[in-house]
Amino acid sequence: MAKQVVWTITARSKGKIFLSIGLNGMEIRNIARKYLEL
Repeated sequence: MAKQVVWTITARSKGKIFLSIGLNGMEIRNIARKYLEL
């Protein structure tokens, strides 16, 4: 699932920033959730 989230965010054009935060794991999960909600 993590890979799908990263791909989705990358497609959003903010992949680089989110990928860096993704290293934390939980951070990307919370951010991805808010980002996908919007």
